[in-house]
Amino acid sequence: MTSVAETNIRKALDFLKETLAGGKYMQDNPYEHFYRYEHTTRVAAFGREIARAEGLDEEALVIGCILHDVSYCNTYGYDVPWSQHGRDAAKIARPFLMSLEGWTPERVEEVCYGIAIHADGKSDFEGPDTPLARSIMDCDELDGYDIFRVSENIRFWGFCEDDIPGKLEFLRKRLADCKGWENIVRATPTATRLLKDRLALREKVYTAMIEQFERGQDFDLKYYDKLFTI
Repeated sequence: MTSVAETNIRKALDFLKETLAGGKYMQDNPYEHFYRYEHTTRVAAFGREIARAEGLDEEALVIGCILHDVSYCNTYGYDVPWSQHGRDAAKIARPFLMSLEGWTPERVEEVCYGIAIHADGKSDFEGPDTPLARSIMDCDELDGYDIFRVSENIRFWGFCEDDIPGKLEFLRKRLADCKGWENIVRATPTATRLLKDRLALREKVYTAMIEQFERGQDFDLKYYDKLFTI
């Protein structure tokens, strides 16, 4: 028998799909549409893991993660600033959350606040700044620092079309971004541990790629005054 929580989660996924599909930016950018939904399911999976490990309200955190980027039905990438998409998502999510069975006004406010602050830490309304609310931001960040984003960054910044010095500059900047995170603290111990694990893996990947390209560069420079260019 399906529980109320499971039914609500399914409704949230359906609402997300329908809302994203109606957005012009998603219609014009099919890859972004697929990516946004897949990103959201990964964020929701982190929400489930953190909620279970930390004893948080699993249904509330998972649904908050599902709806955190629902505002991408708007024209982000065209004329709407990306920085406000969390606050916009909270506005879109609020009526839907109020319609869910078993959801109190307090629960709605907590999740809406978490959605509102997840992009830039700012909300346009007062809300309960709880570990659950903060965890929506943490779950989004965890997917942003997971290994797939390495390949996304490579694709987005034209890494493969760049020359060796350009590739090395890109990789060294990304490696520097992974440094100095030893003392990070997130809303929960679980999120802190998961983020540190992902940053450590990123550091290994970028270090290995730097070594790979430096090896070829050193060989080339031994025989030629400058790198071969097409």
